[in-house]
Amino acid sequence: MVLDEQTGSSYSKGYESLGFAGGLLLDLFLQGKIALTESNIEVIDPSATGDDFLDSILEIIKTSGKKRSLMNWIDLLSQKYAYYYLYFDLMEKEGLLKSEFSPLLKTKLYYLQKPEIKEQLLGKIHNVVNNSKEASFNIICLLTLLEESNLIKVYMPRDLRKKVKNLIKRILNSDQFDSLSREMILKIKKEIVNVIGARNMFMMDKA
Repeated sequence: MVLDEQTGSSYSKGYESLGFAGGLLLDLFLQGKIALTESNIEVIDPSATGDDFLDSILEIIKTSGKKRSLMNWIDLLSQKYAYYYLYFDLMEKEGLLKSEFSPLLKTKLYYLQKPEIKEQLLGKIHNVVNNSKEASFNIICLLTLLEESNLIKVYMPRDLRKKVKNLIKRILNSDQFDSLSREMILKIKKEIVNVIGARNMFMMDKA
C-alpha cells in the first residue's frame, strides 16, 4: 500500500515508515509473540513465526540490550530504511513485486507484479466505508495504519476522509473486537502521533 505503482517508489509523505513499523509490531502482537507490559514491549513467545522478515524483527526485540516502550520501538524500526527494501526484496521473491534499478535515481524502483492484490484490498476498504459493512480486524488495522501514515489522502477522496476517521473511531471504541487487540491498535495509533510530535519538536529545537 505504500508503493506508488506508477513511479515504482514509495509515497514520500514522511510518515509511511511509521505505519510500516506499527504494522510489524501489530503483526507480532497478533501472532502472540509480543505483549505490552508496563508500557514496554516484551517478547512472550520467541518461537519462529514462519515469516523470515517478522522473525528478524522479533530477534531484534528479543536481543535488545534494554527494555523499550512501544513509542521507542516504532521510532527505532521506522528509521531503519533498510527494512523497507529488505521487505520489498522478499516480496519480489514471492512474485508480488518486480524491481528495476534506476541509474538516474541510483536506487531500485519496485512495481506491483500482482496489482489485483492491492485492488482487492482497496475494494474491501471502499466497501466497508461506503456501505457501512462490518470491518474485519485486518481491514480496521490497515485503515488505522493508512490514516496515521497520511495515506488515506492517497486512497480516499476528500469527501470520504472524515467518514473513514469516524468509522475507525467508532469501531475501536466499540466491543466488536477483544479489548487487548483494540488497546494495542489504539496505542500504536497514539504512539505514531507521539513520534511525529517528538520529531517535529526536535527539528524546531535544531532550528
